[in-house]
Amino acid sequence: MATISSDADLVTVMARFRVDPADQQRLIDLIAEADPVLTQMPGFVSSSIHRSLDGTEVVGYLQWRSAVDHEACVQDLEMNEASAGLMDFIDTGRARVEVHYYTVTSTLYPS
Repeated sequence: MATISSDADLVTVMARFRVDPADQQRLIDLIAEADPVLTQMPGFVSSSIHRSLDGTEVVGYLQWRSAVDHEACVQDLEMNEASAGLMDFIDTGRARVEVHYYTVTSTLYPS
C-alpha cells in the first residue's frame, strides 16, 4: 500500500509517459506485464499507475526503500525480461518517458 507521508523514509519514483491516446491502454497493459516481477524486487514498497483523462499520459508513482533499490531493479535481468515489451514500446517511439526521484515534503488532509 502506498504510504504518502513526510515521516516515511521512502523514495518516490515518478515515471511520466507521454503517449498517443490510441496507445494509452496498451502502455498500461505493458506496464502491468512486469508487475509480478516488480513486486518481488528488494526494496519495492508500492506502485500506482495513473492515466490522464485526455489519454495523452500515464504516470507511474512508485515507492522504494531507497534510490539504490530502484536502480538495482532497473539493472535486474529478470526485471528487464519482464519489461521487454514496455522497453520496445518506448524504443520505437510510441511513448516518451521521464523518470524523477522525489521525497515527500508535506501532506494535507481535510480538517
